[in-house]
Amino acid sequence: LVGDQWSHDVLLHQLLVAGFFYD
Repeated sequence: LVGDQWSHDVLLHQLLVAGFFYD
């Protein structure tokens, strides 16, 4: 579903941002 894909992209983005700031 489009909504599921959007949610996945947002979660992935949050993980990347968290990894960038907390690395």
